[in-house]
Amino acid sequence: MRRKNLRGIYAVIWAVALVVFNVVSFTVALNTGKELNASFFIGYGAVTAAFIGQLLCAYFAFRADSLKKFFYNVSLISLSYGGLVAMLVLGSLTMLIPDTVSFVGIIACAVVLGAYIITVAKAKLAIEAVEQTDAKIKTQTQFVRLLTADAESLKGYAADDNARQACDKVYEAVRYSDPVSNPVLSGIESEISVKFSAFSDSVKNSADNSRQLAEELCRLISERNAKVKALK
Repeated sequence: MRRKNLRGIYAVIWAVALVVFNVVSFTVALNTGKELNASFFIGYGAVTAAFIGQLLCAYFAFRADSLKKFFYNVSLISLSYGGLVAMLVLGSLTMLIPDTVSFVGIIACAVVLGAYIITVAKAKLAIEAVEQTDAKIKTQTQFVRLLTADAESLKGYAADDNARQACDKVYEAVRYSDPVSNPVLSGIESEISVKFSAFSDSVKNSADNSRQLAEELCRLISERNAKVKALK
């Protein structure tokens, strides 16, 4: 099922739950002689705020632009459920117990609601930190990932055994290279890109120097890997 459909179903369930809460709250209060005083509306407001907070958490989860980010944000929904349940219990007690003192209800609801907001905010910050780390790693490994893909596709252009062996050698050298790059390596990675371009032209044009270029390219790759190791 697509996330768009899940989002619609979730919104319907949330709306139904909120309607049920309102119907039950006012029906019970009016039929038990409960006065709709300050305590009632303090509890009612706190629970409604928890419902809205839960919806916002779900919104942040469902608006993720990738499945990976969506699963990161699912924890927000779980946390918001816990906060909503806690607030439902406390808010209902504040609303329905006749002798609840207004300021006691305010303090209790504020504490739970505050803890709820802080917990969700901390979880959101942690998720964003993980997403930023993932994005950084993706950027740092882009050079080797793209070069590996190019080296693999180049094997299809090899017209003879020498060219195929040269392509295999380059592909294996790139494939088993340390994928994490570093700004310090920009110079040698530029050299590798230029040399790979020359090697690619040689293979595609069935030139005689493909084996020599492969050797030179592999030496550059080995030099890069040694520098990567030294930088760790």
